[in-house]
Amino acid sequence: MQAQSLYRQILQAQPRHVDAMHLLGLSLHQSGDHAAAVTWIKKALAILPTFAEAHNNLGAALLSLGKVSDAAVSFKRATSLKPAYHEAHFNYGNALKAQGKLDAAASSYRRAVQLMPDYAEAYYNLGIALEAGGEQSEAIRSYQLALKCRPDYVEALLNLAGVWKSQGRLDEAIACCQRANALQPDSYLVHYNLGILLKEQGRLDQAIVSYRHSVSLNPRFARAHCSLGNALTEQGDFHAAGRCFEAAIALDPGYAEAHNNLGAAQYALHDLDAAIDNCHKAIALDPTNVLAYCNLGAALKDQGKLDQALTSYEAAIAISPEFGEAHCGRALTVVRLGRLEEALEGYRRGLALNSEDPDTRFNLGVLLLRMGRPDEGWRGYECRWTKKNQRVKSYDFVQPTWQGESLQEKTILVWGEQGIGEEIMFASMYQEVIALAGHCVIACRRKLVPLFARSFPGAEVVPLDALGHPSVARADVQCAAGSLGRWLRPSVESFPRLESFIAPAAERVSYWKGRLGALGPGLKVGICWRSSNTSGERALFCTRLDQWGPILGVPGVHFVNVQYDECAAELEAARKRFGVPIHAFEEVDLLDDLDEAAALTRALDLVISAPTAAGVLAAVVGVPTWQLLYGPDWHWFGTGRNLWFGRMQTIGRRWDQSWETIIEEVAVRLKDL
Repeated sequence: MQAQSLYRQILQAQPRHVDAMHLLGLSLHQSGDHAAAVTWIKKALAILPTFAEAHNNLGAALLSLGKVSDAAVSFKRATSLKPAYHEAHFNYGNALKAQGKLDAAASSYRRAVQLMPDYAEAYYNLGIALEAGGEQSEAIRSYQLALKCRPDYVEALLNLAGVWKSQGRLDEAIACCQRANALQPDSYLVHYNLGILLKEQGRLDQAIVSYRHSVSLNPRFARAHCSLGNALTEQGDFHAAGRCFEAAIALDPGYAEAHNNLGAAQYALHDLDAAIDNCHKAIALDPTNVLAYCNLGAALKDQGKLDQALTSYEAAIAISPEFGEAHCGRALTVVRLGRLEEALEGYRRGLALNSEDPDTRFNLGVLLLRMGRPDEGWRGYECRWTKKNQRVKSYDFVQPTWQGESLQEKTILVWGEQGIGEEIMFASMYQEVIALAGHCVIACRRKLVPLFARSFPGAEVVPLDALGHPSVARADVQCAAGSLGRWLRPSVESFPRLESFIAPAAERVSYWKGRLGALGPGLKVGICWRSSNTSGERALFCTRLDQWGPILGVPGVHFVNVQYDECAAELEAARKRFGVPIHAFEEVDLLDDLDEAAALTRALDLVISAPTAAGVLAAVVGVPTWQLLYGPDWHWFGTGRNLWFGRMQTIGRRWDQSWETIIEEVAVRLKDL
């Protein structure tokens, strides 16, 4: 301000003092008053049009005002008047770069460094122009020259790291960021960029540390909050990730990516209403956000709103026809609609776009099994180990995996997988494995050991949590239970019709027949109305006991609880509402004492169940079982009946039907009995 006052005093005394006009304009520009700067510098140039420095500084003021074309004219005039003016060439390059004229900008920067070989800023900006123009190798060289001129040039280090990253050379990129961090340990941008690189390299724990540093140094940096949330999402910590996305949104309510990512985290936590709300917000902010449409489609599908889900996936495909995830999500939706050929085409399209996606390969495999094409289907089913949202635990055995070769004089280790229901279902193949092998070791959930030991006396049964067992170590080959299907169930015809294959203790069955007989004449019907996990889409497969009024009202039936988790309040509420007792034998631990649960179940005349382990257990011990199911079932292999369980009938609900409709149908069937 003192300088400006001095220049104004000079101009009062000498109104045509060119230097005073120019310097006043320059001072105004440096203090942020760019418009006034333009006025005074133009006055100087009106008197002395050949004043190269004034043209350069006029260009700088115009550039600050966003008048890029006018600035470029001024810088070009300065270089014409003074060809060796390196700063003007540099500034002209900046104006050309701002106009998108990258080749011309690069030429100006090159002229600047020819005139001033240690001009670090010119090398840096040359690198930016070259990188934007796709000339990565030349950009790397320019950033390196900038760093040679100024070894502490942090911005050049970060940009160089970015080019290394784009070339997949993550070690070099990380080294650049670490060098920048040593120079500026309190730079939130350095920590942020380092976090990006570490995450890219799969070093999530270290990436999270870097992102947390960035956030602590600048709590208002929304992108760091969002990136931290993404890393926590990959670790499966969806609650913490959600808090990060919420922080990013609080800082920047228009941050579409953060809204979408929050929706994805809420979807993973099965908070479907909140997920849908945030996906809608993301789409409103960015109508081209393909991921938001896909996440919205997934949440709507899990709510059973299949028509709306389909609309979301189709919107994603319209925006980006080459986005494989949208095709796969749409295919998963039309499967629920029963349009299997259309789903098959969608999965094939998804794989054509992303052949390495294990989720799509798995879902395609399940669809092919459902359609009765097991040869190809079982191969896809093997991708269950690599699914992103897998619930399949694998074990690292030293033995090779059985590939269908002869097992004569060999010991095979077969081990259970997935939930209890799947483990029991796949055990339907164990007797065949025993017959094929010299010796068979079955590793199963500890609570299944008594049942399996009694049911498969030709095998050695050990707990799955005791894999240090000597018999496990002596096995020649190993195979996950579900992988047996590829070799033993290659066609519909290969399924034997098994009325039962699990043997409860005969004396305990007799005991329970006596206990149930004491209830009086009439059918003894076990009921299980839901899974213990009703989150997300699983809720569509389950009923509520308060919907079962028509079934419970069928006369001459004694209902017995086989629901295996805490349900006393539900039972009491049903008794009060419908006036019907549901007999619960509290001395039986239906969850963990499966040997006793199997004996109780075998003593029943019928079991009506949601698709749970209780229904599976009933079918495999030989009790007629009615399974209430939402949508089609891959276990049918295109036949319309469950091939794994001879005693199971499926009573299905379409997506556009209510459970009340199905329950009325079940009540009619029960009356007919």
